[in-house]
Amino acid sequence: MSAHGNWRPISSLAVHALTASDIADETGQDIQSTTGVLQIAHSRQATGKYSYDLGADLALRPAAWLASRTAIGIQYLETHLQSKSECVNLICPEVGGASVGDYTQSAYVDQAVTLVDRLTIDLGARWNHDWLHAYHLASTGIDPLLRARWTVLGADSTAHMSVHGAIGESRELPTVDAVGHLVLHAFPGCSLGFSPCVPPNHPRFVAERQREAEGGVSAGLADDRVTLDLTVFERRNVHVLNYGVLRVDSAGAFADSGAGITRDDGLEVSVGARPIATRVLTWDVTLSGFVNQNKVLRVWSPGAISPLLQLRAGYPVYGVWTAPYTYADVNHDGVIESSEVTLAPFPSYVGPARPTREAALSTAVTLWRGGLRIAALADYRGGYVLPDLATDYQDLVRTNRAINVPGASLAEQASAVAAAMSPLYTGVVQRVNAIRWRELAISAPLPVPRAQAVRLTVAARNLALWSNYHGPDPDADVTTGNAEALRLPQPRTWLLRLSADF
Repeated sequence: MSAHGNWRPISSLAVHALTASDIADETGQDIQSTTGVLQIAHSRQATGKYSYDLGADLALRPAAWLASRTAIGIQYLETHLQSKSECVNLICPEVGGASVGDYTQSAYVDQAVTLVDRLTIDLGARWNHDWLHAYHLASTGIDPLLRARWTVLGADSTAHMSVHGAIGESRELPTVDAVGHLVLHAFPGCSLGFSPCVPPNHPRFVAERQREAEGGVSAGLADDRVTLDLTVFERRNVHVLNYGVLRVDSAGAFADSGAGITRDDGLEVSVGARPIATRVLTWDVTLSGFVNQNKVLRVWSPGAISPLLQLRAGYPVYGVWTAPYTYADVNHDGVIESSEVTLAPFPSYVGPARPTREAALSTAVTLWRGGLRIAALADYRGGYVLPDLATDYQDLVRTNRAINVPGASLAEQASAVAAAMSPLYTGVVQRVNAIRWRELAISAPLPVPRAQAVRLTVAARNLALWSNYHGPDPDADVTTGNAEALRLPQPRTWLLRLSADF
């Protein structure tokens, strides 16, 4: 639920206010049988997110060759999480409750100056105060930003070309989940939601800093009938907390993943076109894409080995490591047995678990001067690898079709046998390419008295998926926190929105 208001007391000054909330209440039930005794676990989790924004924009033109824009504002974000679980018949280790929250207070100012309608220099700063209530962690700092844009040729209404660049820094405390996971793994005896077992401002929990620099070129034809934007960027993160990467120490016990320095380099390209622009029909098409490579530059606890994901300097943050194996049907009976599979003693790097290239195609058709609008979005993701956790689980419990149903290939049998034999993950790992129809939306105006514009929008999301991935859904991978649910497919959702201006 959200409410947004705008007020323009004078032509050069605009004031806005925004309040929004997102509340969810989830319940679950897990039924298990342990040594013949039925065990039922009930769980409930309630989350609430609240945000407030109040700001003003002042646009001035003191001279024909000089324009100024000043923006100031304050923001407040608050997140609450309450969870509780209980068991019937037996005592479960997850019995208990937790109540955590985080808060962010911000104030920002931004000053942009444009000279002779060609050179724009934008200087801004944001003050942030973050606080994790459950762990008494706080961070306060000022994030600077500098942007510049120079129009080399033409203007927006004619063929034009410009160059742009930006440099800035931001900082953010780790999330409640990140701190909770690290506390549980690195400090035995600690529990999420109770008094913290680590001192405030522990070095592992300082705010993560992100420094980014980018530059590029933008160009377009008259009235932006065709546009091109190209940007290269370099991003460096310091004090990174990668709690999602499982690690074990030399004794085989779980250890924290530590924090360190990572770097991202990439290229972003966007091409837009308006093939049709008439009073009755307007058609817009945008094709965008990027390539990205990230790398771990330093970790604070190097050398630890993980069952699936590993942090190691010189490799991606979420790199997939598996134990290689070889197999041979020695007795030629068409069945692969454990004696016919040879496992390597150490895992090897297979590839990144996050896409390294993406592309998106969006299109919109507008009829009768905006009366009816139909829009669609599809995207492509590739250049990464994923393990099929659902198939691996079947391998471990020996329910996989490859070892129970005649006719499976030798490669499928060997994969299943190796996964059951090795203490390190050796299951199915696939190189992924996926195209997804993300959204289809239809928007139309409604005739309502005394309202300037009332629109009804109906949208459907996650409509179709085409992929070479054999698992349930490549978007629900081990880097999204869905591993425990064996990567259930993403749901199809429907959206109904009513907006009005008065």
